[in-house]
Amino acid sequence: LERQLHLLRVKRNSLVPISNLPADVLVDIFKLSTTKVKDEYVSFRQMIKISWVCSPWRKVALDHPILWTEISPSLSPMWKRAFIERSQPAGISI
Repeated sequence: LERQLHLLRVKRNSLVPISNLPADVLVDIFKLSTTKVKDEYVSFRQMIKISWVCSPWRKVALDHPILWTEISPSLSPMWKRAFIERSQPAGISI
């Protein structure tokens, strides 16, 4: 029953217009939402929140290394490693 409910939610969410945006448009929106923030830690949290919205957004976020290139010195070692791994081969900016 839970699996069927999940599938129904996925189907319903796919009908929302934003779900039909091409990945490159979503990447541009994601970049804008994180680069307009002056506080690096807030930018980091914004990128994490974006990747948690839904499965399609997570896939887009994780599949586009350019979104993970801004690494704040205030991040924990675990998150720094995650950003470095996700930014391959785009490089990083600290």
